[in-house]
Amino acid sequence: MIIDGDQIIRNQQVLTPFFERSGYNSVYITQGTNEWLQQTKNGTVVSCSRTGGQCGFQLYGISRWTKRDSFQLRQDLELEFVQKHNHQAYWDDVAMFCHTDHYQLGIFEMSSSDVIEIDSIKDLEALNESLLKERSEDL
Repeated sequence: MIIDGDQIIRNQQVLTPFFERSGYNSVYITQGTNEWLQQTKNGTVVSCSRTGGQCGFQLYGISRWTKRDSFQLRQDLELEFVQKHNHQAYWDDVAMFCHTDHYQLGIFEMSSSDVIEIDSIKDLEALNESLLKERSEDL
């Protein structure tokens, strides 16, 4: 598993270590988002938009990789970052955009309340306010 450092896990079930294929935790949305949005066909990711959209699976920074795909991902990361010096890409770009033919990524569906992703100071401030409110309600 790879988990981005900006994820607050609110439901431990999203971290289940049992899986048969590689892929990302995602939430199906119908409203617009500017987050990465995946489209699937028969349970396999067929495309991903970095700029979001509507009606698709919003990608979260929790991913699982089979042993085979882990080895492939390492090779592809080394190719992109070490050999090609492609330092403008996120590591996720390697499987999702650069070498899509090497993977058959799936989706691990979850609820939007299972994980809080902190992408900005505004998100962090909102989280702090929410936690302070929860704490004062518990007292």
